Amino acid sequence: QDARIRKVVRRARGAEWRRAAALPGITVTGGSAEVRVYPPVPVDGWPKELAKLQVSGTELEDPAPPAAPPAGRPVLWLSPELEMSAGKAMAQAGHGAQLAWLRL
Repeated sequence: QDARIRKVVRRARGAEWRRAAALPGITVTGGSAEVRVYPPVPVDGWPKELAKLQVSGTELEDPAPPAAPPAGRPVLWLSPELEMSAGKAMAQAGHGAQLAWLRL
């Protein structure tokens, strides 16, 4: 059996977010955004509250350039030269975050 960790991206709002937030996990807030992570589970063992979520509707425009990063903290940058969907960009950020965490 393949036991590799997978980074899967989903989006939730309103009641879906509240149901997803009730599951075991950690929520991180930055400005007006919230991101939630969950403990690894087998692909076929996803809770139904997460399995039915999608990542559509996330093609967002950048409202302003990013602020300067805090000193001494890892920063993940996505190249504007590479075209990818928002879902793919989120998954790539997940890969980068995991690799950065391993180096801390």
